[in-house]
Amino acid sequence: MDLLVRCSGLGISYPHIPGATVDYLHTMHVYDVSTYVPESAYIKHGPINVTDASFCLAWLLTDTWNERLMGLGGGGFHCRLYPQNMMAMLGAVAEGYAAVSTDCGHNMYPGRVGLHLLEDFASVSQHDAALIGKSVVKSFYGREPSYSYFSGCSQGGRQGMMLAQRYPTAYDGAVSSLAIYLPEILVMYPQSCELDYLTTMAARTCDDFDGVVDGIVTEIDSCNFNAFDMGGVHFPCGKSDRSFSKDGNNLWPGVDIVSNLMSILSSQCSSSGKCIGLPVAFSADWIRLAVKKNPEFDLESVTQEEFMRIRGASVRDYVSIIGSDDPDLTEFRDRGGKMLSFHGLAPGLGHCWSPLGFYAFTIFDDMVAWVERGQEPSYLPASFIDEDGTEHDGILCPYLERAVYKRFGDPLSRNSYFCAAGMLDLPDRDDL
Repeated sequence: MDLLVRCSGLGISYPHIPGATVDYLHTMHVYDVSTYVPESAYIKHGPINVTDASFCLAWLLTDTWNERLMGLGGGGFHCRLYPQNMMAMLGAVAEGYAAVSTDCGHNMYPGRVGLHLLEDFASVSQHDAALIGKSVVKSFYGREPSYSYFSGCSQGGRQGMMLAQRYPTAYDGAVSSLAIYLPEILVMYPQSCELDYLTTMAARTCDDFDGVVDGIVTEIDSCNFNAFDMGGVHFPCGKSDRSFSKDGNNLWPGVDIVSNLMSILSSQCSSSGKCIGLPVAFSADWIRLAVKKNPEFDLESVTQEEFMRIRGASVRDYVSIIGSDDPDLTEFRDRGGKMLSFHGLAPGLGHCWSPLGFYAFTIFDDMVAWVERGQEPSYLPASFIDEDGTEHDGILCPYLERAVYKRFGDPLSRNSYFCAAGMLDLPDRDDL
């Protein structure tokens, strides 16, 4: 069949979706696309140069298809082809995959919440996208994909978890990382120098617990740094010194001790030192529109007591729709599904991707090898380049194991580490 016919409504049949009717199908032949897709956009896959790509927009390669389908998740409240998602889909096509994503069928309107639309956003649209992707692939190539995979982080990580929990046959494997759960709001807004100093002190306290001083804390559970012990301590802040308050209470367990707090807290401070909060946009939207149902709700006036009521209402009203913390993946496992994930325990790693933290750059390929060849990874290679330009090669281990330095060998080489549960009392090199 002629390519222009194949890449048209004449060559692609309307997909069948249980309980839905397809009213419109639009396709377009795109050719000679060349661009660079950075690792920060194609998370868990690595950077890729796209050269002279030709595809049918439904994101189907006109040649060199690898007989696989990749579903790609969103981020924050973003779905559809927003810029980072577009780059990720280009990366997938350049690697030979047919790629599918979705707009999640959602809009959030002031004053009311469309529960069916929220359900579409939470899970249903992701399953529909998998069904549509497989159907369009079969029409275009004349056969179904040999394997189907999902890749997502943050909101995309939540989507991947939800697919495995509620639609275990949608994909053969998934990499679903840093899955968000329910939005949180932080009502105290310190200056950035305070946050940076806390992170620095935590890393300095616990850096050498694994036997290597490299600015990365791998023994998170053993790290005994307590931020509340910093009460009254003076620290540098620009041209002046400041000190930490001795008051404060925990509302939730929080992030890892050495997490980059600037990735989750943001504030704007005047020259007098007064700071106002700049909350994470999707958390603010969720609270205003989904919980309070008031787009003008003043987040700055929220007290601890009000915050607890907001969080309780969020869980009560929406956990059955969008909650993705069900640990039971029995059906997904029993049908042969495989999933790899990483979370904040990846040492030094920021949200989804960071140039300064152990990043599992082969995680998607390792998942594919597990599905197709039964090669279950015993660890994931990870690396980063520090601010001095030094490359650190390490490993990420299956939870509850962790990377342990052998006490000899090059600490910058992953060959000097192995996976073990807990801390081991290893002899020094002179004792070997």
